[in-house]
Amino acid sequence: MQKLLKKQDQLALELLALLYLYNGESLSIVWCMDTLGETNRRLLVAIIENLSNKRNMNFHIQYSKKNVKAIFFDEFSLDDIYHDYYKNSVEIILLDRIFEGKVKNLVEYSTTHFYSYSTLYRKIQKLNLYFSSDFKITVGKNKNIPGKEHSIRCYYASLYNVLYGNRKMKFQKEIKKSEKYLKSIQINSEYLYSKLTFSEQISVIYYFTISRLRMEEYPIKLRPSSLKNSMFEEIVDNFDCFTEGLEVTKKQKKIERNWLLFYFLTIMQLNQKDNLSGYFNQKIFESLYKNESKPAEWLTHFNQCVGSNFSESEQTVMEFRLYQKIYQHVYFSKVVESLYQNPEKREASGRVKSVTYKVQSWYENAPFKKQLIHHGITIDVIVDLVLEHTDFLKRSKKIYIGTKKGRHWDQYLAKQLLTTELAEQITVVENWGKTTDFVIVDQKIPVLPAYKTFIISKNPSLKELENIQKELQKLLA
Repeated sequence: MQKLLKKQDQLALELLALLYLYNGESLSIVWCMDTLGETNRRLLVAIIENLSNKRNMNFHIQYSKKNVKAIFFDEFSLDDIYHDYYKNSVEIILLDRIFEGKVKNLVEYSTTHFYSYSTLYRKIQKLNLYFSSDFKITVGKNKNIPGKEHSIRCYYASLYNVLYGNRKMKFQKEIKKSEKYLKSIQINSEYLYSKLTFSEQISVIYYFTISRLRMEEYPIKLRPSSLKNSMFEEIVDNFDCFTEGLEVTKKQKKIERNWLLFYFLTIMQLNQKDNLSGYFNQKIFESLYKNESKPAEWLTHFNQCVGSNFSESEQTVMEFRLYQKIYQHVYFSKVVESLYQNPEKREASGRVKSVTYKVQSWYENAPFKKQLIHHGITIDVIVDLVLEHTDFLKRSKKIYIGTKKGRHWDQYLAKQLLTTELAEQITVVENWGKTTDFVIVDQKIPVLPAYKTFIISKNPSLKELENIQKELQKLLA
């Protein structure tokens, strides 16, 4: 929806949200420019001056050539700001009614709200310019708006946070309440949350906020098809803490949880240039972890979930194969292994510099260097991969034993190990490919060399088991 505004107005709203999060603190204008993605200093200063001249807005802005500071008063609400930017906007009023489920067809709406049909039709065409085909509003002159309930209301809900995310509640109160929930998310999903950009973190707040509003006033009856997306599932799993105090059924919570997940996937697709690469890299990581060797099959699954149309000939699949080569390269494994085995090295301030130096040496002699350069996979990208990989490995010290039904040696091994003092720290899972830190497998199951792997014989002896137990105890120490 922000695309309906001028660039200056978009930046003004983003700047206000940024200043509010740092209420009363001085922020560097250069830092604000970097965070908002704006390189024109004069434009940003002009926006700040314009905001500082507004009256009766319950905030006060102070700024100098280098810094800007905003002080927000108790009754501050973005409602007034939104009204100032969007007042008398037919598009906004129309979408508002659609979200509330009050628009059946445009002829009826134009009659009851005194807009001409042609005006409404033009406004919808303008709106449809900015969104993917899955969310376009298709109407006939005397026909009801077609499609299932979610095809239209989801279209609006994905934009609602930009316009009226706090419409029924004061912005300050809601954000302060959200802060404790965000801390909970950061604690429970720290590894994942740290991957989100500033704007994506703000989106998390707004999506939960709009879910509360909809559950209270405009509940959606239909639910999307089941979706699995590890990039955001951990955050969505914290949804219950946002519904405290709401008298809603478990069914409605479940429906809303699915919608939250769907919105995150949608945003990834609508903002491909900004977010899709990060999401894609995460999925590459997961696929490689499971030793995925068929990127085309994975890509089909991704296209179905997100509604995209990438083909196997796309550059993204080529990048997939290059990342696969990097992960499977012996050098990559050795760097990760050395960082993981030496805590003082991985925690040192020179950690990034050290890894960069090693990767730079390897990059110059990489057997597939030309491909890396062609696809824009730089030294910095590979450094990030190494550090991310190491962070993932050191997150947990749980040990998983992969088992499969009918495999007696697996069952025997699990039984032997679970009778030791390590029992509380060992989990048996049916599929070894689930997210794990350490895996026990036989020679028939290939795993990436970067992971600690115990290879055992089909009928392990007691001595062999004792040796494994000693190794496990060292890892858990």
